[in-house]
Amino acid sequence: MKARTEEKTLSSTVYETLSQTASGIRLQVEFLHRVDAALVASGFPFVRAVAVHNETRHTLASIELTVGLTAGNRDSKLVVYREDGPTAPGKAVYFDGTERFREFSRLIGACREEAIATLTIDVCPILSHGEAGGDSQWPALTATVKIGPADEFLTLPALRQAIAGHVRPDAAAVQKLLRAASNILLDKTGSAAVDGYQGGIGRAKLIADALYQAMRGANLTCADLPAAAFEAAALSVKPAAQVLQEQAGNCLDLAALYAACCEGAGLQPIIVFASARIFPAFVAVSELEYSLALGGEKGFEFLGETVISDPGVIARLIESKTIIPVDPGGLGPGKQGVGFRGATKRAVDYARGYFRELKAAVSIQQCSKESVPDSVLLPVKSAAATPAAPDKAPPAA
Repeated sequence: MKARTEEKTLSSTVYETLSQTASGIRLQVEFLHRVDAALVASGFPFVRAVAVHNETRHTLASIELTVGLTAGNRDSKLVVYREDGPTAPGKAVYFDGTERFREFSRLIGACREEAIATLTIDVCPILSHGEAGGDSQWPALTATVKIGPADEFLTLPALRQAIAGHVRPDAAAVQKLLRAASNILLDKTGSAAVDGYQGGIGRAKLIADALYQAMRGANLTCADLPAAAFEAAALSVKPAAQVLQEQAGNCLDLAALYAACCEGAGLQPIIVFASARIFPAFVAVSELEYSLALGGEKGFEFLGETVISDPGVIARLIESKTIIPVDPGGLGPGKQGVGFRGATKRAVDYARGYFRELKAAVSIQQCSKESVPDSVLLPVKSAAATPAAPDKAPPAA
């Protein structure tokens, strides 16, 4: 039987779906055709799902799946998965990308420059009597994947939570700022503890203040991000070491750096995106008060589905001081900059005066705990019966 390649479609999110049928076996894959280290680090599986449908008249004893990724002519990774157990005619085997295919993360993260890679997926069914299918032609898919550089941040609304991949509290430069903040706290309060909310909300605010002062002490300056950058498909985020070395960064660079300091200090960081501004914030109330502000009962586990996209909700959280934003534009040496109170006031004034321009508030720590929207290939887990995977994904919203 000749192979039949079906039309590729885009899912309702950012994943692409390919499908091919040969010899009664239908192979489907859902993957990111553009990927980078930040996407993978913030919870977006590179290969989100693979479905193998048995459309033959025979029961399959097992299914062997071979997946490979080759970046240029240098780096490559090949993995083989085998799913044992009878697969009757009309049934399917699903490979969930939240549990598998993580072997490709290191290869993706190793790309320092943009690279064009090739994704290959081959399936080999094992018949019930032990044969591997003889001379039958089984489906195989090949796709081109663009791997972005390590500092890339894709700005599509559906991908905003990927900013969490650029918030790295363990970076040596962040640890340096944390030590500086600890010394500031020691001089000001007699205690060098940088322990998040353990000392109460008042202490948490002092820690946030000290982190900002440590960044000011590093003589950091906020450079303007061009207006056109907010319309770009991708931006670059400087790592913390580069920001400290150059003593400069734009609002995105400094928002990621301050959020990393907050996370390293035990605070709950949030990054707020607006039409022409990006600024960090931190949760400034107890878990109970925060959850009540969002209408939930799970404390910090209830964070507006990772990304809060309602401008009114974001503005209300800021106005009620549930979260306190900090304008990185307040950083600067000497009289060019403003103190912590001035930086928070500028951010609050912006949110108050231009609340309709607020686009999203991303809870950084929650991004690593919550998954992206459900795959269009995988069956609904709560369903009584396993639904057939669609040949085509729904049209993009």
